[in-house]
Amino acid sequence: MRVRTALVQPSASVGHMHQSYIYQIFYDDLSKQNLDKGFIPLDNSSSEHPDWYEFWPILRFLRETPLNDGVWYGFLSPKFGTKTRLDSTMVYEFLQRYSHADAAIFNAGWGQIAYFLNPFEQGDCWHPGLLDLSQEFVDYAGLDVDLSRLVTSSVTTVYANFIVAKAAYWREWMHIANNLYSFCHDCGVSTATRIRSAANYTKNSSHLQMKVFIQERLPSLVLSRMSLHVAGADISNHANFPLEKELFIDNFLSRRLLQSCDLLKQYYCLTNEKDYLRMYYKLRNQVPVTEFLQHFNARSAAAGDRGIAGS
Repeated sequence: MRVRTALVQPSASVGHMHQSYIYQIFYDDLSKQNLDKGFIPLDNSSSEHPDWYEFWPILRFLRETPLNDGVWYGFLSPKFGTKTRLDSTMVYEFLQRYSHADAAIFNAGWGQIAYFLNPFEQGDCWHPGLLDLSQEFVDYAGLDVDLSRLVTSSVTTVYANFIVAKAAYWREWMHIANNLYSFCHDCGVSTATRIRSAANYTKNSSHLQMKVFIQERLPSLVLSRMSLHVAGADISNHANFPLEKELFIDNFLSRRLLQSCDLLKQYYCLTNEKDYLRMYYKLRNQVPVTEFLQHFNARSAAAGDRGIAGS
């Protein structure tokens, strides 16, 4: 795996490995049997809040367990290996190589990370209404962020909680997660109905509530708000990680344009120079996309959701 130059460099003392506690969550006997034996099993089969999925065992663990600075912690879903094509040996080797980092991210959907302004816009593409609901939450939590203008990249985007990090990250995640839990229980009837409404995901998962997909995007809020050293593998040229066929026409042009989009977003976040963001949108508009994504872009443009685009 190649690490992006915008991220931290390998540690000079590759032989030194920080202590790590990487858990893999299971829900029943079947998911338990499929766990990676190199991770620590985390039982969620008798969850008080099964509707929260991975969110609840992570939050419960952090509430009950004092964290040690300098130690790696991770809480991965049973589908981690299937989605990332990584096993525990590869994860531990990566953490050893970048032992001085504060967080390590293991994403598979690199095309979506590059194309969309941030994971909340991406989420609104798949789950209409997620962006507005998420904005209501961050306003409730006093996070002072406009999600229609938040810019994230491969350095600050995480899907499905596929992140291993040290205590500073998890303390901030817990703070925001506690706010989300309170928001979902304290909000009015109208908001509560939308939060608990079934979100589009797969044909067999209509029971997943919108709040599940909001919590999956909390890591990106944390990383965009903190100054952390983040390590992450660049898989944009890897044949085993094709572009999402529902969104993109997977060819050489698409990949090069998307790689440039991600780099431009990184530079914008580093410099706050709007020219980088304008160029990102110009290149994004040239990426060959499917009719489904064309319709989403048209809907967003009509609603005025695209922040600085074209300015």
